[in-house]
Amino acid sequence: MDGRRTKRSWTVGLLATVACVSALAASRLPPPECLRILREARIAQEVGDAEGAFDLFTRAVDEYPEEILPVQELLSRRAFLRLTPERVAELRASLAGRLNDPSYALNAGSVHYLVTAAGTDDPELLEAVLAGVAVRGEPFASDPTVLRATATAQGRLDRHGESRATLERLMAVEPSYAVVHRALRLDLDLERWEDALALIERHLGDPELGPTLRPFYLELLARTGRREEMLKELGRMRSPAYSTLLSSIGYLQLMKRAAWSLYDSGEREEVERIWRLILEQDPDDLEARQVVAHLFSSQEERAAHLAEVDRELAEVVGTDELLDLGTEFLAAGDDGRAYELLARIPSGYRSEAAWFNLALAALHLERWEEAAEGFREAISRNPERPQSHHHLATALQALDRCAEAVPAFERGLELEPDRLSSWYWLAKCHEAAGNAGAAARALAEYRRRKGDG
Repeated sequence: MDGRRTKRSWTVGLLATVACVSALAASRLPPPECLRILREARIAQEVGDAEGAFDLFTRAVDEYPEEILPVQELLSRRAFLRLTPERVAELRASLAGRLNDPSYALNAGSVHYLVTAAGTDDPELLEAVLAGVAVRGEPFASDPTVLRATATAQGRLDRHGESRATLERLMAVEPSYAVVHRALRLDLDLERWEDALALIERHLGDPELGPTLRPFYLELLARTGRREEMLKELGRMRSPAYSTLLSSIGYLQLMKRAAWSLYDSGEREEVERIWRLILEQDPDDLEARQVVAHLFSSQEERAAHLAEVDRELAEVVGTDELLDLGTEFLAAGDDGRAYELLARIPSGYRSEAAWFNLALAALHLERWEEAAEGFREAISRNPERPQSHHHLATALQALDRCAEAVPAFERGLELEPDRLSSWYWLAKCHEAAGNAGAAARALAEYRRRKGDG
């Protein structure tokens, strides 16, 4: 075996052990011999020795039946170790039993580790951890480490209202930047604008936290209909006091955020005024030009604007500029101009991004052959981008070339198995090719992931 590989493997195993020790350090650690066995098991996994890893993880579970860590380490590697369903069920029951036993010496570090390091894709484990926290009551459930883990587990189980309530409790004892922004992001994701605004207003006076919340404050004032306050705030943010903040965000970007928030609220007249003001300050701003032309201009003004844009684009020749502008037009939804710009980049100078964006514009324009060619070129430069495989499959399917589309769909799903639409169209492609069994399996997977059974 390569000495460098061996050294790296020991390093990985040691780092993994250090991470576990750090997570569990809030209370009693597992015995040193238990940690040593787990470290060796991780090293065995790192070098691809599934049998050796299985034996070592199982040994740790058997020799230290009172410890949570060996059980969870084995569970978290159930796919790699090819555990039987019966063994997985047995381990789950063992872990749940310890978590639900209030006499078991569970500590905050263990809760944090189970949720953040090992429970990402395991709803049953997350539920068991939450039950274990609940059965222990106060003050255990109010420990900041436990509250953080609880909020994370609730969020991963899509219990977002409960997660937000837990974060509220955490902010009462730890109103840090990370916790406040986490709660704010959840309010924004849930579109609880009034709650988000109230949260921000509680912290605006904080000399460190307050300035970081100002851009959100501006947007939420607009979303909640407090237009006059929003306009005053927009004016205040031009003062030197916000120069550091604006150097990273930019005043025009703040104006755009405010404009779109007002647009969502139906304030069309004020929205037009802001977008025209942005355009006055930066006549080359592509987004502002597109918005004004398409939303606030007459047919004659729009035609004149587009003619001027085309004249300017005809003069663009640099590869980088063609790529940047083509990407901007693609993001703005102008697929025709995006395709025209990106196609002008000589094929020998097209990067993966240039091929991908050109192919995507072709896909939107239903230029299937060009799309397929472009995604194949993008894949040759970066075979690990799942979107390239998914889009290639879509183009090939549109060309009735399902025999070629199937492996593209399958490779895309290897890289990104949660792309629901690809499971559906893979089933349709198999069906068109007469592969009834494969079609049924792909459709069953689509339904399982969709939640239809």
